[in-house]
Amino acid sequence: MPDGRKLIRYCVLASPLPKTECNRNIYCLDTQGKVLWRVADHEARFSADGGDPFIGIRVHGDGSIVGTTWEGWVCQINPNDGSLAISQYRIKT
Repeated sequence: MPDGRKLIRYCVLASPLPKTECNRNIYCLDTQGKVLWRVADHEARFSADGGDPFIGIRVHGDGSIVGTTWEGWVCQINPNDGSLAISQYRIKT
């Protein structure tokens, strides 16, 4: 990120963790490696087991963060606290 913080996305597909844990698979770390925040949980809308982990993240030059979930949701991730705003649904092709 522009200020030196790092985003980590854990690959949790086929993980034995509870789905609410899998859905929160993005962490923000400070320059010393301390966890500052973890992405907020979100409701899976199509998955029968509730799993909808993030499969991609992008950090723009202005520091804004966009994440894409397994189900195809594109979310704005607040860079200060990891809260979410779902901005659109992108149908997988």
